[in-house]
Amino acid sequence: MGSISLGMSPPTNPVRFSLYRSLVWVNRVGKEEAIAAPARPYVYPRLSPDGTRVAVNIAEQENSIWTWDFSRQKLARLTFGPTGFFSVWTLDGLGIIFTSLRDAANLHRRAVDGTATEERLTSSDHQQRADAISPDGKHLVFEELTSTSTYDLMLLTLDGGSMSPGTRAPRTRPLLKTSFDERNAAISPDGRWIAYESNESARSQIYVRPFPNVADAHYQISIDGGRTPVWASNGRELFFVGGSALMAVAIQTTPTLSAGNATTLFEARSIILDGRNMGTGTGRTYDVSRGRPAVSDD
Repeated sequence: MGSISLGMSPPTNPVRFSLYRSLVWVNRVGKEEAIAAPARPYVYPRLSPDGTRVAVNIAEQENSIWTWDFSRQKLARLTFGPTGFFSVWTLDGLGIIFTSLRDAANLHRRAVDGTATEERLTSSDHQQRADAISPDGKHLVFEELTSTSTYDLMLLTLDGGSMSPGTRAPRTRPLLKTSFDERNAAISPDGRWIAYESNESARSQIYVRPFPNVADAHYQISIDGGRTPVWASNGRELFFVGGSALMAVAIQTTPTLSAGNATTLFEARSIILDGRNMGTGTGRTYDVSRGRPAVSDD
């Protein structure tokens, strides 16, 4: 069956808070499998590199990040104090990079076991949102709000993407700056390409560029609108949200990049796939597994 997505669904029995949702596995034809995590106002799930846990924002009170351990079936709070919605795992699975709202909404890093001191990675007057770490662990792509209320893509040099002390201080530089919105970047598994959404053609569409040399080429992937892309683990498929559907498109990277026609995997109510309908912004409200066995269609 291929990749399995992890998403959110309204609980069968509504609870006291109307925005409570359940975490679910969804296969390529839209069949759901329940996850034992209790219903909460979840947004923006992100699977750990080894697939054993998921980091998810719980949008209540201080709006903090929690982790769900699939084997232990335990929900544990990771961040304390006001926290932004976007988060990214470090490559070793030991830490999370996220937006802290205690400062100017800049990026911080924290160990998931709570043993290390929280580390501030950036210093800017503009709001920032973590999107993706490169497969070599050297760079983090993040969004930064501009003075015209659009988002540009920025590049943060890391110390290997782990929680170990680095040999050089993190530093940032612009990656893709235009007069349009560039959001929800995803780096291909081989580290050669970056997918993102942009409104450069008057509506949000999915684009792919070489990474990190984004000026070398520019490919439009979707034609009927698209948001929140994520790569399959083999790099030969790109998923994105189109309207209220989860879409997939085959990608070929040699000799040059080419994309097939987008196909609909399954339709779903937009509350599952569009954070804007949940009052939580424009982030990706699903993630794609790496090697999890397909859910049976029986």
